[in-house]
Amino acid sequence: AFLTEVQTLSSRPIIERVAEQLRGAGHDLGKLGLDPVLGLQSSLTVNAVEGTQVVELAAVGAEPELPAALLVGISEVYREHVAQAYRESTTEAAANADEEVLRRQDAVAAKRQAVEEFRVRHGIVSPEREENSILAEMQGLAAAQKDANKRLTEAEGRVESLHAAAAKGKGVVRARDNPTLAALEARASQIREELREMGRRYTPEYLEMDPQARALRVRLAELEEQIKAQRAVGQSSALEEAEQELAAARESTRRLQLQIAAGKQQVGAFAARFSQYKSLQEELGQLEKAYQEALQRQVRLGATQRSRA
Repeated sequence: AFLTEVQTLSSRPIIERVAEQLRGAGHDLGKLGLDPVLGLQSSLTVNAVEGTQVVELAAVGAEPELPAALLVGISEVYREHVAQAYRESTTEAAANADEEVLRRQDAVAAKRQAVEEFRVRHGIVSPEREENSILAEMQGLAAAQKDANKRLTEAEGRVESLHAAAAKGKGVVRARDNPTLAALEARASQIREELREMGRRYTPEYLEMDPQARALRVRLAELEEQIKAQRAVGQSSALEEAEQELAAARESTRRLQLQIAAGKQQVGAFAARFSQYKSLQEELGQLEKAYQEALQRQVRLGATQRSRA
């Protein structure tokens, strides 16, 4: 590169520009022949000092003023030549860097807008998959189905228990849950206590003839029939209520299963869109990285140009 620059010092383009300056300064170049530029070149000696980047320029001529002006002119023109070449190279490099930054910036803006439009269009509220409404709804449905299955199992167990108790003739209605039954049982218990008290004071033969004792036994029998009937009514009501609860639990479970089945299709479609959304985000990240790298190159280029200048 240094030797190329050494040759440039005495090249025709440089000497032509020097010749124009010499003519403008009033120097007569007619004595140099038909080609004054060639004449000026032939008067020059250019030697590179070995081991350095120093160049010795020498010029000879019949009139001392012209060789001296030639050497000064070469220095000035060459300095301008170097500056012009630097300006052209740096201007082009800077323009390319600026163009790349703008292109990357526009690409990032366009991709960011596309990602946001995709997110809004498909109802994606967050880059985190679990925070989106469809998935949150499915999680809620799954929890509701778990509760519904538990209620269904309990309802089925209650109905089976009531049927089994009815088959064995066992009552399932508690007196504390039925005020009428509680009153009847309390009255029957009171009569039994009265009969036991009379049994402690009188003989069975006397009690058989005693009108009060006979009336109490008749009343007790009536109460026991009423208690039996009340228990049957309560058992029937309990069974009917349990079967209604079972039907409601089954219907609730069925609806939830339908909702979950439909939701699974939505989740599948959402998963595909979410995957596409993540891909778009990754593309945006790559574009933003390329944009930042272009900015860094632009800054480094500016610093390098100042250093070269």
